[in-house]
Amino acid sequence: MCDIETEGYARAWNRLNAFPLPDNLPVVSLQTELKAARAIRATYEADVFFDWLEAYPIDIAFVKLAELVQKTNTGYFIEQVQIIGSADPMEQRLSTLQLAARRADLLKRYFVAVGVDAGRLAISTRGPTHEDTPIGRARDRSVALRVVIRVQPTERLQ
Repeated sequence: MCDIETEGYARAWNRLNAFPLPDNLPVVSLQTELKAARAIRATYEADVFFDWLEAYPIDIAFVKLAELVQKTNTGYFIEQVQIIGSADPMEQRLSTLQLAARRADLLKRYFVAVGVDAGRLAISTRGPTHEDTPIGRARDRSVALRVVIRVQPTERLQ
């Protein structure tokens, strides 16, 4: 007899980070650091969502990540990328999977692969922050990204 939770756990365990990053990643062309007195900060925020018990995001996530990289790929200085992984309450009960950390680590590997200095990446995890409803749990199966860049005051962000 097979327990659904146990079977799902076994399948998820075998698939966690089993997939490599896509081959066609964008490359970040970084500018030398701007003097703080002549620069302003801008922030891009995004969420990357995951299916239940998965540490590899849904396909559209890599398209959106590439768009985010393209927005910061105009010679701006990337000051910091904050990556905050989370899991829903049901996934947290399976603490041996460490899904929030694995999700954040995948995004860290993504940003390193596109050329962001690993020293500029701040990785953390958090518990569920939304209501314990199907929609709230789906929103908790995510990684929150915050990319802080410096731009010259005369340049405009799109």
